[in-house]
Order: sequence, then structure tokens, then C-alpha cells
Amino acid sequence: MKKVIDLSKFNQVMDWSKVKAAVDAVVLRLGYRGAHTGTITYDPKYQEYVSACRKLRIPTMIYFFPCSVTKAEAEAEAKFIISAAGKIDLCGPIWLDSEVVYQDRSGRSDNLSKKDRTAYLNVILSALRAAGYDCGVYASTSWFKNNLNDSDLTDCRRWIAEWADRCSYATFEYSMWQYTSKGAIPGINGNVDLSECYLNLDKTISTQASRPAVTRQDIVDQICSWEGWSEANGKFRKIIDIYNYYLPAAVKSGTMSYKVRYTDEWCATAASAAYIQAGAPELFPIECGCPRNIRLAQKMGIWQEADNYVPQPADAVIYDWQDSGSGDNKGTPDHIGIVIGVNRPAGTIIVMEGNKDETVGRRVLKIDSRYIRGFICPKFVSDTNVGNRAVAKAAGVYEVSKTGTPSKKAFKTGLLKYGKRVTARLQPASGADPCSFSPIDGLTQISVCDTITDKEGIKWDYCCVSGKYGFILHDSMESYLRTGGQPIDTVVKWVWDGDFGNDPVRSDSLKKL
Repeated sequence: MKKVIDLSKFNQVMDWSKVKAAVDAVVLRLGYRGAHTGTITYDPKYQEYVSACRKLRIPTMIYFFPCSVTKAEAEAEAKFIISAAGKIDLCGPIWLDSEVVYQDRSGRSDNLSKKDRTAYLNVILSALRAAGYDCGVYASTSWFKNNLNDSDLTDCRRWIAEWADRCSYATFEYSMWQYTSKGAIPGINGNVDLSECYLNLDKTISTQASRPAVTRQDIVDQICSWEGWSEANGKFRKIIDIYNYYLPAAVKSGTMSYKVRYTDEWCATAASAAYIQAGAPELFPIECGCPRNIRLAQKMGIWQEADNYVPQPADAVIYDWQDSGSGDNKGTPDHIGIVIGVNRPAGTIIVMEGNKDETVGRRVLKIDSRYIRGFICPKFVSDTNVGNRAVAKAAGVYEVSKTGTPSKKAFKTGLLKYGKRVTARLQPASGADPCSFSPIDGLTQISVCDTITDKEGIKWDYCCVSGKYGFILHDSMESYLRTGGQPIDTVVKWVWDGDFGNDPVRSDSLKKL
């Protein structure tokens, strides 16, 4: 039997070394879906607490508070959990906290039927198991009986909350028992939940996460998932909520303690929220105002002053609308967006911006164009591992590096469909590191040199992009690569369907075809 505590933003940890000496493991609240807003977000203390546990090698589990009311929402919650879990070492199961949010049943999931609540939990549990994680449900004895179909929770561990001298739950075997909410642990101010754990916990915790850290693509995917969120449809409020939820933790790194209002401008808020929601707030100067974004970025050593700098995806570009166009712009910043792609052949940068005409929308601008104030260039772990070194031969056939020579002559050359994006990998595997030139945006010319099948039976195209080589999922290329030599009516259809967009690069794209 082991002593376990669970911690969230409601617990104030003062001395982690004392905590380590007093417990066998901790369960950290990873996050939750807002009971009213429906926004999935990290617990404000999660990043701070998980870093402390990793540093002191404290065995760690995580739990998530789902409030899904549809299967699609449950799937989104599972994706969020799996993404976060992949960045830490776990000593035991991932837990789902199932309980009432508000006693008046005003929470969005508080009035679900037993059947639906159980079904949505099973959606998440199934996804976690498919991803290779041990998992279970936390709930009180009465909740298991009255608000869940306990017998329908398949292949599921149970963590029982019953604050008493003994646990009366007897339906299934349980792995943990939370026996009080008023425990006392050295190093923590106030009451703490205490549990008995009957599992063999893995105490071999590395000093660094052994799983992949947040990547540039994670940030790009996050900000792009908000495209179209606006003041008109009200979805922009969720972005502001994410920022405000995290604000108390951000203040410690120099962020002003200003809580953003729904009536405020929110471009900087959106850029910061993308990093918060993707699980990498420590990489970005979290702020709701562009001038302080710059000052914090300078302090972090990630500010790039040069207007003609060519950014990478997930960098942030800051604008000054009063730029005269003469010399390096050092005026007062007005706006910010996250770079989601760079098209070097076309000389353009694609940026996703919050509050662009009161909407999350994209902008295409020329490299070194007017109004650029500078760039925030976060330092990702993957930056030191991708594109600067040769890697082992993939599938025993190719060696992929920043520059290289394809083993076969290109048999197909074309352009990606406008608005589409693919990720080139160093090796033919979905879990392999992305190439340094990923993601590849629409209207980029690509040459296909070979098609191979990996050990899992998935097809990959070995491709050349601007002299650099990597593997791209064959299905992506089949769907979106527009090859030359096509009948004119086919090309006309592509134009009619908007495959080349409506900007100045369209004519160049057609010439290439």
C-alpha cells in the first residue's frame, strides 16, 4: 500500500522536497473542459507542478476532468490527454475524474444520463488504451452507483472516493481509495486529498521527459484549429478564457496580472493562448499586449529584430502599422500573429492571427515586407535534433539529412493544393521527427522520387522540396499533389475549385504546371 496525493490549482505547494519525503506518488490534475465555456484547458498549476515533480524525480500520475456532452467532444478530450501524456513519464494510470461540477446541476455535463456519461467515458478510455496507456475512472461510491453504469465501464481501473474509515465499494476491484479530503502533508499549505494506492508504481522517473516535447507543428495545429473563431460567433471568448485561466502562473515569469476582458483587443492573447493550450507556455512570452511581448522575448533571448529574418513555423511576427518602409522598423508594435508556414520559392510567409478583423484568420505577406516589426523565435527541443544532422537510414534504403541526394530520379513533380499542409518526416514512420522544412504549405513544388511501405504497411513518398529530402504520407500526396501535363479542363476545374487560391502566386503556380 502506498500513500498518494492529488494536486491541482486549489493546492499551494511551498516545499516540494518535503512533499517528496512524505508521499509515494502524486496525481496532478492535467486539465478539464470548462463546465460552462466548454473550453479544454490545462490546470493553471499543471506545468509548474509537473516540472517540479520531474526535477525531483517524484513518481507522477495525471487526471483529467471531462465535461463532454457528445462523442466528438469526448474524442477531443482524449486527444488532448494523449498529447499531454506523451510529454511526461507516468508511474501509473491516467485517471478520468467523473463527478458533479455544480450542486445545482448547472454544468454542461451535470445532467447527462447514466448511459451517455458512461459512453463518453468509454470513448476516452478506449482511446487511451489504444495509445498504450493504463487508465481508469475516479468517482465516489455513490457516483459509481447512481450516475454511471459501472458494469459497462470496460477494462477500466477504479479509484474510489469515500471519506470514511473504510471503503464500502464492493462492485469491482479498485486500485486506489481516496479516504479523506482533509489530509496534512509537509510542504503544502492547507488540506490535501489522501489516497491509498494498491498498484506497483514505477518509481524509475527520468530527470527529463523521455517522450517527445511540444513541437512547432503542435503550435501550428493549435492556432489553426481556431481559424474562423470570431467575435461574431462568440468563440473568441474561449481563447480569452484559456489565457485568463493560466494567468496566475504566467505572472511569475514577468507577465502583467491583467485579466483580459471580452471587450479588449485579443491578438496577443490568442498567440499566448496557442502556446498555453499546446502545453508549452514556458517557450513563449505570455502576454496580452504586443509591447510587453517584445520586452519579455528580449529578456528570454528569443527576440529577432531584423525585418528580413526568415521565420520558422510557430515563430510569431509582430507588426507596426505606422512603419514608413525605410530602414529597420523599430516603432511601437500594434499586432501579432503565429507563423504557420513559409513558402521560400514564392518568398512569402503565412501567418495565423487572432483578432484579424475580429476573427482568427490568416495573412500572406512577403518576406521582408513593410510593417514587420520583428519576430519572436521560441527555442524548441526539436530545433537541435531536426535538420542539422544526418539520421540513420530509413527502411534500410535512404539516409535523410538537411541536404542530400535522392536515390532515384523524380517520377512525379507538382504542387500541393492551396490551403493544404503536409509534414515531411525524417524517416517513414508517423512517430518520426519532422524534417526541418516542415510543414509544407499549399502551392509548394514537390518532387516524388520513390514510394515505399513501412513495417506497419503504410505507404510513404520519398520527396524533394527545395533541395531537401524527407518522407511524406502517400495518401497526402495522392490527394493534394497537382501534377503537370494535365488536360486543360482538369486544370480549369482545379482553378474553379480554388485549389490555387486567389492571390498573386496563382499565375506562377499555373506556369509551373
